[in-house]
Amino acid sequence: MWFEIKPDYKKSFLLCFAYRPPKSLIDWVDDFEKEIRMAMTMNSDITIMGDFNFNFKAPNKPPQKWLNVLDSYNFQQLIEKATRVTKDTSTLIDHIYVNNPNMVEESHVCRYAISDHYPICLTRKEVNIGKKNTHSTITYRNFKNFNQNNFY
Repeated sequence: MWFEIKPDYKKSFLLCFAYRPPKSLIDWVDDFEKEIRMAMTMNSDITIMGDFNFNFKAPNKPPQKWLNVLDSYNFQQLIEKATRVTKDTSTLIDHIYVNNPNMVEESHVCRYAISDHYPICLTRKEVNIGKKNTHSTITYRNFKNFNQNNFY
């Protein structure tokens, strides 16, 4: 699911929430790359987050094909701690990818046991681009000749 976020007087960016089923085929990567390519034509600042079911903590890590896609569009994976912890396992399968890390204030894993996955969080830096073609109006009153008796 893709969203274009347009804050007032700030640069817009694209935000994608993604889910890759654990048993999906490698074709998923090809399909998602098409979405990234299309998104790049719309906006150069993109954040992708979600449950990718690629364990960054495993020895085999994500498939090389996925890493190549990320690298070709200059995406960086920000989450470093486990996002799904059970009695027997600890995996990092929920990711946040950004292609403009300068716009990231912080990212982290929230240790709330709401489900079997911990939520992942991102705070963006925002650069004010200012109002264009507008001017300010200042309204004031001159009380130099104010007579309080005339006021009542």
